[in-house]
Amino acid sequence: MSGKAQETGDFFKRVQQAQGVRLQEKLYLHLDKNSYVAGEMIWFKIYCTVGLENLLSNGSKVAYVELIGADQRRAKLIKIPLYNGLGVGDIALPDTLTEGSYRLRAYTNWMRNDEAIYFFDRTLAIGNGRSDQVFTQTTWQPNEQGGRYQLELRAFAQVPIVNTDVNVTFTQPSIVVNKSGRTSFQFFTSDEPGTYRIIVEGLDMYGNLFRQQKDITVKR
Repeated sequence: MSGKAQETGDFFKRVQQAQGVRLQEKLYLHLDKNSYVAGEMIWFKIYCTVGLENLLSNGSKVAYVELIGADQRRAKLIKIPLYNGLGVGDIALPDTLTEGSYRLRAYTNWMRNDEAIYFFDRTLAIGNGRSDQVFTQTTWQPNEQGGRYQLELRAFAQVPIVNTDVNVTFTQPSIVVNKSGRTSFQFFTSDEPGTYRIIVEGLDMYGNLFRQQKDITVKR
């Protein structure tokens, strides 16, 4: 048993002995929408509660979130830190994901001591509108500014795809704001003019998930 799991178990045991009741954690995931398409992101906020009053739990520090396919095989497993019973996270859906019904299941290590009926378990419809059979290959080329990604698109028959518009998304999850609510980061635009979109997501001071976006136009 890990140190965190032992610490969580000791916490619940002390509370249970003091109150004379068995504490039961429950998880709820608030999703950004009800259905998804392969290649999208599943954004969610986790609420970890305890007891009949559904108070936010300070026991478990980690939640486990699984994406399970129709064949009952686990397609994804991620760990989400919990702070005072709250957490946020995302799951990237590969664009090669088979279309169908998937289960999104979440639990804590403490919850595994009881029946799975207390796990968060929800069925999601995930579509795959890819009829183009596009395959991609990405390479990294260092340069004086740091580096440059090169993306190659080919059809199923390995024929190059030319003269088409492509949207590219970058994720940088490690940005932290200071006590004044400010932060900074840098990114490099391409050599060609165009419009770039910056999306900022996180938790506000009340634990609510927020999302803001801003478009930046780069001219020649």
